[in-house]
Formats: sequence, C-alpha cells, structure tokens
Amino acid sequence: MIVKIIDELRKPYSFENSNIIINCYAVISLYPMHSPYIQELLNLSDITLDKAKKNNSKFFVFEKEYL
Repeated sequence: MIVKIIDELRKPYSFENSNIIINCYAVISLYPMHSPYIQELLNLSDITLDKAKKNNSKFFVFEKEYL
C-alpha cells in the first residue's frame, strides 16, 4: 500500500504551466518490536530516513538493528 501512495505522489503534476515533481519518503517504526519507547522510535525513524535520502532509495530502507 505504501508503495502505491509513494508512486502516486512522485508522478509529475502540472501547475500554471510548470511541472512539479514531489519527492517523498515513508518510514515505519513498529512498537514494541523496534523499541518500547516513543523517543527511540522517533530517533530510529530519523536515522532510517537519513539513510534513505543519502542512498537515494526509491522505496524501502529496512533497519535490521534496533536502538
């Protein structure tokens, strides 16, 4: 489902004679599998998002190691 959403958002859109391309990423942290603590889940999500952006990942970056 998330792949369909990302694909739809990444399609070029026309607005006032300009093409607009949206780049988006989705991060999913699972409670309590990744961490039982909210702040750690947010930190893990931030780290994973940074990795996805640096690697120019198209869809997923899966973290096998947890905080």
